[in-house]
Amino acid sequence: MRSTKWFTYLLFSLLYSTYLFSQDTVSVYFSFGSSKIEQSQYDALHAIPVKYDLSDLDSVRFVGATDSVGKLSSNLKLSEKRAKNVAKYCTGLFPAGIRFTVVATGEKSKQTLSKSRNVDILLFFKTKATENTIEKADTLKTSENCRYIDYQLLHRCHARTITKGKKEFILLETNINNIKKDSTYYTASENKAGKIINKLVKWEMKSTGNLWWQKTRFTALIPKKDFDKYKIFRITKPPCKACNEDFEKGKKFVNEDTCIQVDRFLMYAIQYKTTLFNRTFVNIRAPREYVDTAFSYYIGCGFNNKLVWETKKGRRKKNYYYTRLPLHLNYIDNITRTMNCCKSAPEPSECGKAIIQCATLGTIDKSITLGLEAGNYYQQRTNYPYLGLGISKAGDYSQVMLLFAKGLDRSYYGSFRYQYNFLSFPFSAINPFSTWKSPGNVKVIYKYCRLYAGTEFKTRVQNAEQNYFEQNLHLGLSIVNTERGIFIQRFFVQCGIGLDYLRKNSSGPYPIFQIGMNMKLLKFYVERKK
Repeated sequence: MRSTKWFTYLLFSLLYSTYLFSQDTVSVYFSFGSSKIEQSQYDALHAIPVKYDLSDLDSVRFVGATDSVGKLSSNLKLSEKRAKNVAKYCTGLFPAGIRFTVVATGEKSKQTLSKSRNVDILLFFKTKATENTIEKADTLKTSENCRYIDYQLLHRCHARTITKGKKEFILLETNINNIKKDSTYYTASENKAGKIINKLVKWEMKSTGNLWWQKTRFTALIPKKDFDKYKIFRITKPPCKACNEDFEKGKKFVNEDTCIQVDRFLMYAIQYKTTLFNRTFVNIRAPREYVDTAFSYYIGCGFNNKLVWETKKGRRKKNYYYTRLPLHLNYIDNITRTMNCCKSAPEPSECGKAIIQCATLGTIDKSITLGLEAGNYYQQRTNYPYLGLGISKAGDYSQVMLLFAKGLDRSYYGSFRYQYNFLSFPFSAINPFSTWKSPGNVKVIYKYCRLYAGTEFKTRVQNAEQNYFEQNLHLGLSIVNTERGIFIQRFFVQCGIGLDYLRKNSSGPYPIFQIGMNMKLLKFYVERKK
């Protein structure tokens, strides 16, 4: 019976050996008798997605422990509570679908009291036993080939140091879809004899990131000591150009310099959110794993406008760094930093180019149009419903209209109106629960709001006693639809102060209120595109 069990165990081990499980441990420490995670321990937790490649993560085990002070039963419950609290906090730090296990061990009598009050987070990584990220290629003599560091590729990659076991690697992630077809990439290392061995970089498609920034990207894993010394390069035949590097033993990069570049990978990994009364800046949040605080980041070109990253309290905000970027008409400024580049032929930074475009508001039809206006005008405690025919001309910020109308009381109106639109914003800007937006396809928002100020000269003709000639100053809110061919173009509501120059209805100023809608009938003139 015992031999059967050993045979079963042996068979299972052989089948299981097709995969290797590597394990790393992160420890979180607690105060005496407490299960609350202290503020000083959050950095260790937030560093997990940065320090490790979680795309290979299989499962996580949270092992809680206590010191030997107190009752055994109480310590067992406390260790379990500590493990559960850490597991709960870490839910948003790991990709969805990762299996969590909570284990309570109680007392750790063999350790010092402060070190025994902890939770060990055991990370189990699943990798194929026969899989190599880097494949060795034939040794190529420097004198017969040219090696060019691919700075253009590195400018479009995110590179971070991760730990696997006791070894350090550089994990490269890129959004370039056709990287395998474009070129063959190498890194290098030195063998025991001191010869440089070119090693083919093997790119893999992996799901990296978490939550909304989880995406399938090309990744490559390179030993850190190799990447620091040789980076990633292409091999071509002579003649060699100015950016060629001669990888002799102990020799540094002679053709390398620093230049300011847009952090393109980061720009496509951020989210932005606009606010109603601040149309010059947008709020930005970026995943912690894609921001390296060891670098200095800047806004746009040059080093004058340094970008400041902030952290915010709150469970939902723990995964991000926050900042602000200037907002222009339909794009935001770029995040830049110094990167390595070829000294004699650096890549143009394009730091001033609009890489991330925001949704843009539809443009107002600037044609001279003939249209209808229906509404209600409130003045001197009396409502005057009306329907009129008018000619209007709109610009980017202003509009004028000449209107002739008839009221339901059979009176006639004439009006000349000028309005200046000082703020345009989408409906989402007044949403108190405004959501974060990711860079993507630029959409045109045809329906949106406009705040305006204006003046109007208005006359009414019915009988001698009720006639007036009024000027009013007003503020208004309109909802416009800028889609071409739409019949109803605008709803508006406005209020202000009026004054009758004939002094028949009032000798002083009085409040006015008006609502209405504009409908387009015919275009007289269509503005030509330049």
